Amino acid sequence: MVELAAFDLATNETTPIDEGQPARPTATRPPRSPAPQGPAAEKIRYEAQLRRLDYEERVKALLPIKDVENAMVRASEGIVRAIEQLPNFATELMTATREGEPAVRRKLREIKDRIRRQAADALVLLHAEGSAEERAGIELDLGEIEKEI
Repeated sequence: MVELAAFDLATNETTPIDEGQPARPTATRPPRSPAPQGPAAEKIRYEAQLRRLDYEERVKALLPIKDVENAMVRASEGIVRAIEQLPNFATELMTATREGEPAVRRKLREIKDRIRRQAADALVLLHAEGSAEERAGIELDLGEIEKEI
């Protein structure tokens, strides 16, 4: 489930709160607080959530979707570079094939571990760069990401 106000903020839409609908059924006991109930209360909560989200965005507790997408692209580039190293292991794999299946399995595990370490190192480096830029007050704008079809 998604918070309605967060969805509206992300999609730049406004969901109408229908005040003409009947209120939800309540318990048989009267409520302990005189808090408003029904559609009017939902509208108040919705507007409060929007104000909270707006505040969190202003104090940088929330990030624009574009910034998250850009960070994901930068992170995936490091991972892809690590994966693209696979052809460099052809000689090692050919040597392992002469020693049998168990040797090939061991070699593949070694290669997998190397690629994971390279990807992790790239992500750690990216995190360190981002932290340094944030401390320096630099905001990196990569522009719009072109989608390839």
